[in-house]
Amino acid sequence: EEMWGADFGTRTIMQGDSAGALIAMVWALGLPAWFTRERYEELAECSPIEMLKLRLSDYHDAAIDRAFEKHPDAHEKLRGRLQIGITLFPRQHIWVSEWKDLADLRNCLHCSMHLPIFCRE
Repeated sequence: EEMWGADFGTRTIMQGDSAGALIAMVWALGLPAWFTRERYEELAECSPIEMLKLRLSDYHDAAIDRAFEKHPDAHEKLRGRLQIGITLFPRQHIWVSEWKDLADLRNCLHCSMHLPIFCRE
């Protein structure tokens, strides 16, 4: 924030895969560094026991919810300014930068952060 300003993510195209997609979304929405750090720390709190219970998706949802609470129109604000990397079967990586609604954006984030053994869907 000191070097580029608190809103640097709103002035550039952001992209990310996996947990980096969530961080890129938060920055592209112009949320402060402390908000990003708190979301990442919340994700890191998911213990291996929770993962084995297939609860990692719940932690993802909680982090996504916190950003969507601040920006209920995130899918519109981020259109063309955020690129989320997802993998299609078999071995095809694509960047997604448009969503029809918040549910679509949430699904895209889940696709990017999906760990087959530890996530439900």
